[in-house]
Amino acid sequence: WMREEEARGGPSESASGLGDLGFLAKYRIFKFDGLLTSDYLSVLGDLRLPTAPRTRSPDLSEGNGGSLLAGLGYARIRKYWSGWADAGLRLHEEDGGERPGRESVFNLAVGWRPRVAEIDELDVQALLELNHEQQGGREGHAAWFLSPGIGFARGTSMLKIAVQLPVRQHW
Repeated sequence: WMREEEARGGPSESASGLGDLGFLAKYRIFKFDGLLTSDYLSVLGDLRLPTAPRTRSPDLSEGNGGSLLAGLGYARIRKYWSGWADAGLRLHEEDGGERPGRESVFNLAVGWRPRVAEIDELDVQALLELNHEQQGGREGHAAWFLSPGIGFARGTSMLKIAVQLPVRQHW
């Protein structure tokens, strides 16, 4: 990522590498099955653990205490294609980390499965997400990420593995 001051010719501070490890869970609270689609409404929660190295400047971690996210999600599932939209509020630990306080989070995703699996078979999907994080209003921290990944589902459970690639970020 690059600080806005650096983009305008200011002091250079950039870092690359792995960030904090995150776990996201969704629980479906409503399902509507149509003729060709299924619609889902879910509550979601996320926990980020402070696993990023702190030896770089600037620090790639969100702080010593990690963060929590709560929000809502909507999904529309078709035979081969699916789409998701999530929105939530993330609370960062107030420990002097890089981004203490509150942050709004928005995610849009599309998924494609090469073949339709039966309910008891492993269902594999290719995923592509666009993630946005905003903290401190228009003048605060904002970041956009592109997240390619793969999802493995069986029955009603899914494991998703993805990598967040920064597209744009400013402080």
